[in-house]
Amino acid sequence: IGVDPEVEALLAVYRQQQVERIYHGFGFLGDFAQASTHTSAGSLVVLGLRGWLGLLDEVCLQWVQQPDVRREQVVCFLEQSLQAIVTATTSPPAADARLEA
Repeated sequence: IGVDPEVEALLAVYRQQQVERIYHGFGFLGDFAQASTHTSAGSLVVLGLRGWLGLLDEVCLQWVQQPDVRREQVVCFLEQSLQAIVTATTSPPAADARLEA
């Protein structure tokens, strides 16, 4: 992965498709391309989803090596982490008391 340009191009297309599916699956409306390239609330969501896909890849790779973790635990972890990312990227930012002081 990452060494062969053809493989990297295929992975890039796959990742883009997955981010778009998740984005629309959560009910985000509008032009995905615009949300992912412009400074907007949507671009933060897309950034979070791209990060979650990286987490998903790594968790799956590591899970194969850790048979003591049950499938249900992995699925629950991934679902909760995705929900947390969507919540964090769509909620208004909390005021940071350290910045106000």
